[in-house]
Amino acid sequence: LVHHLDRLEEEGLVVRRRDDQDQRVTRVGLTAAGHRRYAELAEVAAGVDAQFRSLLSDDEIAIVEGALRRIRDQWHPDAVLVRT
Repeated sequence: LVHHLDRLEEEGLVVRRRDDQDQRVTRVGLTAAGHRRYAELAEVAAGVDAQFRSLLSDDEIAIVEGALRRIRDQWHPDAVLVRT
């Protein structure tokens, strides 16, 4: 994770700072450039999602979402499924 954060920080996409209350904690936040990159990638992801969904019926999409939900619940029960 540190390697990835180093690279993102070098690219000016994130900043790291120590937590004011707990110096053991490092907070990571997006810079303005990071927010712009996120918006660009979200647009690409939405396009890919639309292409994927165009290939499937509503019933098939429900089956895929159900399978992904079961996988998510097994690996990371606190995660949420984001609908576009």
